[in-house]
Amino acid sequence: MTTADSPSTAKDTNVLTNDANTFLSINGNDSGTWINFHFHEAQTVAGFLYYLSKGQLNGYVKFAKVEVKTEGSDSYQNVYENETAWEKENVTRAALFTPVSKVTDVKFYGISFNGIANYMQINKMRIVTVPENAALVTATASTSNEELGTVTVDVAEAKGKSNTVQVMQGAPVKYQATATEAGEFVEWRDASGKIVSNDAVYTTTAEEDTTLTAVFRDAYYEKIDQSILKANAKDNSHANGSIKNNVAYDGAAINAFDGNVDTLWHENYDNTGAGSQAKPSVSNPIWIQTGFGAENGKNKIETVGCLTYRGRPDTYTSGSGVKSTRISDYVILAACKESGSPKAGDWAVVKAGTMSSNISAGNAVETITFTPVKATHIRLVTLSAYNSDNYVCAGEINLYRVKDTSARVSELENIETSAGIKNGTVTILPPGYETTNDASESAAAGESASIIGKCLSGTTRNVTLYAAPNEGYVFNGWKKDNAVVSRSSFSFNKYG
Repeated sequence: MTTADSPSTAKDTNVLTNDANTFLSINGNDSGTWINFHFHEAQTVAGFLYYLSKGQLNGYVKFAKVEVKTEGSDSYQNVYENETAWEKENVTRAALFTPVSKVTDVKFYGISFNGIANYMQINKMRIVTVPENAALVTATASTSNEELGTVTVDVAEAKGKSNTVQVMQGAPVKYQATATEAGEFVEWRDASGKIVSNDAVYTTTAEEDTTLTAVFRDAYYEKIDQSILKANAKDNSHANGSIKNNVAYDGAAINAFDGNVDTLWHENYDNTGAGSQAKPSVSNPIWIQTGFGAENGKNKIETVGCLTYRGRPDTYTSGSGVKSTRISDYVILAACKESGSPKAGDWAVVKAGTMSSNISAGNAVETITFTPVKATHIRLVTLSAYNSDNYVCAGEINLYRVKDTSARVSELENIETSAGIKNGTVTILPPGYETTNDASESAAAGESASIIGKCLSGTTRNVTLYAAPNEGYVFNGWKKDNAVVSRSSFSFNKYG
């Protein structure tokens, strides 16, 4: 047994014991951070088992790679890389792969880690070998239409490389379907035509030779040209950004629409940016918006039904990784203006909710669908960030038009706000809001506050009502059926 750092910081053989209190520590070098096992007699190998107590502050492997060397060869071949990061848990991680015969050496690499870079710790490690009489089965993935989607299959957790894999009987395998821009995944079907899963990523146990077909159909949505979104991007808070290799990082709204996950739209965090530097909240909403350009001398109208959002890139490991400065509670607003920018009262609530926290590197894109709406502008508002972070960011945002001409589409209608109101005014705000002004002249001159004056035809949405008494009057409360239901000037409501 050899390691990247020699001598290592603890006995190499610690990884072969069952003592959870002993471990091996490896400092990486120019060749990486690795541990190599050499067999005196060649073996058929099908995997690596890795364990480290999550109580260790540093050295927990997030991404790994396995290479093997076979008899008569002087070089290693790559047989495994995990697709999603291993989270710190007290579980044994299995780096399984297609069995390779006549193996003389197996090398396990740590690619990225929790804590100190290029520093790996191991409590226990085992190599999975295959007996001579072991049953092997083949898993195969096929696609119903290559123009609409592609497929891979591999041992569970591995990064899929092909459409067929041979594994030991009983091993977990992962079928993965990826739709193209023109397609949409529907389901997996077996050779008899039976539907076995509606999930694009389907994990099952390989008990016999099996072929599954991914069924795709023409996409319901079509991505809107991101260069148009970039040209019309605005925000109410952004950092000044830094330049690295002629690329701007942590900057204004255009960074969320540039096709580069490493550049970020980032809320203002120092005195060099513009707009609010305070934590996103119901009294300090932070928003980013875009429009669809012009057509025939007017603002272009799109039928929009989907927004995708990702925060930090997969490679970000500081703090809470891809969850750092990620949007949590959100509101999506739409406006439809013939010309110019939306004004206060031009906005309608499209959707409100909380983005998923069940994400990890490789699985960090949030897809939000909503009732298709005709709009010229879309605004994504942040009311809180995950882990109560002080700031919020976006690596990439995309919007999608609805291709299906038979889809029910909502248009924006006016809301009557003055009927029956005396000695004061009532302002309609997005749900959860506790401010009537989230605009910022320093960040986006001329862009309006998120005041609601429109609704989507045929739908019901939550909103906040704000009551402001005229001079000489005081607000006394909200009534429903002649009973006071709230004394707060902000009241949560629905409208249709």
